[in-house]
Amino acid sequence: MKLGNATIVLSCDNYDIGEDEENVGGGNAEVSTRDYLRLYRRNRFNTYAIEIEEVEIAHKADRNGTIILSNDDLIVFLNAAMTEPKRKYNIHFSGLAYWFWHDIIHTMRDVSGGSINVNADSENRALYEGAKLAHAKGVAIEQIVRELVKAETAYRERFNKSTDALERFLSDVEVSI
Repeated sequence: MKLGNATIVLSCDNYDIGEDEENVGGGNAEVSTRDYLRLYRRNRFNTYAIEIEEVEIAHKADRNGTIILSNDDLIVFLNAAMTEPKRKYNIHFSGLAYWFWHDIIHTMRDVSGGSINVNADSENRALYEGAKLAHAKGVAIEQIVRELVKAETAYRERFNKSTDALERFLSDVEVSI
């Protein structure tokens, strides 16, 4: 898959990590420590769930090692990768595939200055456009609908309003029951 200048080679476990309705969208991604450090040093994006010093120590111990990134760390990593000279990145995503495609929307639209900036409108857009992208990439409609239903409660609690992502997605696809 092309993402800006980058080529992403994705593998995905595509399993529910068992989050509750207050913590939807979970997952993590495994990427090359070498790639992560190279992009970090050139772009100085924010880190969210990792300490850069620990990554550097791990890389010194194993030059061919990998690092596990949270969703937020993956988003800023991929955003930096988009602007770099053409390279290939191998990413192994653990979690439901819908959430990877949702995060791709955040990667393309909601990162500025190495930080993720999300409000109610951008999250609603990522839920909807992530669903359309996931469907185009072959993710089962049942998974997409299930995750959008789960996301409704979390969205309402976070932004004090409702999302229309599920209704918009269902109006765009033909679903046979």
